[in-house]
Amino acid sequence: MIFLYCYIFISFIILIRLIYYFLFQIDSYERRNVNNEFWKISILTILLWPISILVNHKYLSNPSSSFTHQLYFADITRKKDEFMRNPPFCGSTIKYKKKDCLGDFNFSAADIQNFLISKFKQKPQSVNWVDNAILNWVSNREESSQEISDIPQMCSDFDNIANNLIRAGIGRVFCSKCGKEFESSELLINDSTEKSGWFYFRILCSQKHILLKVKGAHYYFG
Repeated sequence: MIFLYCYIFISFIILIRLIYYFLFQIDSYERRNVNNEFWKISILTILLWPISILVNHKYLSNPSSSFTHQLYFADITRKKDEFMRNPPFCGSTIKYKKKDCLGDFNFSAADIQNFLISKFKQKPQSVNWVDNAILNWVSNREESSQEISDIPQMCSDFDNIANNLIRAGIGRVFCSKCGKEFESSELLINDSTEKSGWFYFRILCSQKHILLKVKGAHYYFG
């Protein structure tokens, strides 16, 4: 009987510890992401605490160690919401360069805004978070500022927007290989599927240097 009382008492202490962690040691973003998994592990830990202490004793002192994946996504969600609430400074001109490509692109912030508004109306099903974030960012621009703004790190997947802007005849690009600037109307399109099965959208200069390369769909060949 004493053993049973001790077992129940320790289970109760563990329950209080885990509830305290859930309510006071993580924020609403983390709580939302770990909710289901947290209670599954916690219930097993409370019921089978002698085994749990041997197998995963760190869970009691630091439950977060069991939710690295979920907490990572919680942090991303937190940063996204903060970006939408307080977008960084945006001037009237936007600069974009994709790693491993030769193009330095310049777009008018107003043109990006108009293009995305049009996309939202015509193809609302294709709108993603980056589209929303960029629209929010450029909509809060300082139009009178001549400062050139780089694409925010949170919106690093801007390559799809850049690809569509160029194909719509918007923007200019400087080829670092040619040392020459081109209007979007002067650029070449060279889309194709590679041996890996990935389809790529490619924007080339007149000398066929790859200014932008964007991964599209993947095809399986039997």
